[in-house]
Amino acid sequence: MGNKNYLRIGLCFLFSGLICANLSANENRWQDALAVDGFYTLDLTYTDDTIPVISNGNIPRVLDENEFTLKNSIFGLQVKLELTSDLSVFVQGSTFYDQQNEFDKSLDWAYLSYDLGHNYDIRLGRFLVPFLQGTELKSVGYSRLWARPLVPGSGSGGFIDNRGIELIKRVPLEDSFLSLQLSLGEPKHQSRMVDGELLGLVAVKYETRGFWLRGALAHAGYEVSTLHGQTIEDKASANMISIETEIRFQDLVVNAGFSDSDAEVSPDDKLSYLSLAYPMGSFTPYILATRTSRKFEAFAAPAPPSSAPPPPGGGPPQRRVGDSDRDTLGIGFRYDLGGAYAIKAQIERIEIADESDPLRGSVVSEANVFTVLLEGVF
Repeated sequence: MGNKNYLRIGLCFLFSGLICANLSANENRWQDALAVDGFYTLDLTYTDDTIPVISNGNIPRVLDENEFTLKNSIFGLQVKLELTSDLSVFVQGSTFYDQQNEFDKSLDWAYLSYDLGHNYDIRLGRFLVPFLQGTELKSVGYSRLWARPLVPGSGSGGFIDNRGIELIKRVPLEDSFLSLQLSLGEPKHQSRMVDGELLGLVAVKYETRGFWLRGALAHAGYEVSTLHGQTIEDKASANMISIETEIRFQDLVVNAGFSDSDAEVSPDDKLSYLSLAYPMGSFTPYILATRTSRKFEAFAAPAPPSSAPPPPGGGPPQRRVGDSDRDTLGIGFRYDLGGAYAIKAQIERIEIADESDPLRGSVVSEANVFTVLLEGVF
């Protein structure tokens, strides 16, 4: 807990120093300095069997058999306010359906950005973990070619966002561009059993005409407890690596990516994907193959307190051990209607082989999923 307190105190000092040094008395420019933008995804999906899918929001989603649903839709807003020529505030939030099919909301970004000059920017606040491009842009469907975000099943090792500091450096080269992103903060995990303590990440992206390559390394420290609050591991850690690229061969566009993690107590995540697209003006057909894997390892957990209710069946609770693999093969297209919205359609075959539940044994799930989307920004 000490690292968290020091980090919060340091951030408060940095926030205060930047604001005091840069806020001016010029009140007439506020209207010009305020920009409000939005994004949306209207997602109509049908599946012929019950299957989980990667959602646009920060929650897992299970689609029911033989049901048309709009529950994977999302709506969001981005607000940017320039306090001075060097200092600005950025906030992004979204609303979507939760697992109980009720409206939920999420604050994705909330940070203060300061231009240090010489192509350096420092940002303080709350950020989506920039592990993959798909994790940072998960909610903004218009930013990607495909119907759903390309992220591991549990995002960045299960960590959703990071509260801390980021440093961004842009390096213009003769005919290319290099950017560096450093992040340090206190991460939030999607599981109530995991209490994030510190996350550090470095990402590098190289861009030139018809090609980009991005890689990231991340390390997270966290504490894992039972649902009853008993500590399982107070010094757990996870190491993560990712690499992604886009290559244009004449009229063909290739996207590929890979990520892997080695975590203590929490499951290990792995993702690989390959996409081939053939842009023809506003119309872009594509084929996409992805594989996500989660590996659950055994660990020693303390016995529940005597006051805790016994689990169903009277025996000790069963922990997941083993692999859960998910393979997807899909074809689809994107058709851009003007410069602010697009229609997409995707048909995919999803196969899941789960051997991690000792009560159910090996379970194989298969489904065909059909999706039509209207996505845009405004």
